[in-house]
Amino acid sequence: MRWVFVHDVQGTHLYEYFYSTDATLPPERIVGLYAGRWSIEVTFQEVRAHLGFTTPRNGSKKSVLRTAPCLPGLFRLASLIFAGPTKHRPPRRGTPRERSRSAMRSRACVACAGKRF
Repeated sequence: MRWVFVHDVQGTHLYEYFYSTDATLPPERIVGLYAGRWSIEVTFQEVRAHLGFTTPRNGSKKSVLRTAPCLPGLFRLASLIFAGPTKHRPPRRGTPRERSRSAMRSRACVACAGKRF
């Protein structure tokens, strides 16, 4: 096991500790691997906060691995369907309230489809 301690010289951040089971990795690589996960962690945190995504309750590992990545993609697909083609659409004249109703319908569509997985 390799342990990496990161100290901020300027004192603006907390100390960080990183671990790796691969003792041959250099410290820079270990920190880089953790930094690469940041965007993935933030993506799933935002999906949970804004779309109500919870931990999949499936019976097998394969179904969990299928469901988790599919739901954000399904939301994007539903958003594109509800947005419709933009080339031939006249400019929007609806109120923000009417636009939010469309957003609510698209979220409901994704939630309904998500329950079927």
